[in-house]
Amino acid sequence: MRLYHYACHHERALLLREGMIRPWSQRFLGWSDALCWFTDLAVPTRAALGLNEDECDRTAYRFTIDNETWIVPWREYRAEVHPAAIEAVEGVAGALPNRWWVSEHPVILHSGAVRTRQIEVAR
Repeated sequence: MRLYHYACHHERALLLREGMIRPWSQRFLGWSDALCWFTDLAVPTRAALGLNEDECDRTAYRFTIDNETWIVPWREYRAEVHPAAIEAVEGVAGALPNRWWVSEHPVILHSGAVRTRQIEVAR
């Protein structure tokens, strides 16, 4: 299966420099685990990814992931998460949590960033 990580232009520079996605704190959702987030959606929408409105477009760039060693489906991971935090991410209108994966470990990037506008034009 092919998984993707979407990023804004700020995160893009960091990911290209490091060549990996590092887990980041989820404290804003009310839990302390650090996670990387992924999806199998090749063409994203903010709602499907559970993203609220933000100053940055966190779907601006797509990174491809090939190694799924440390990646688990969100639907399995969520059993350990507080219900209020689950509602915070899954409660976005149009969210598709069955299309989400997470990792508590750094994940190597397979490819550089692809501008998502190019993906939409290509379809």
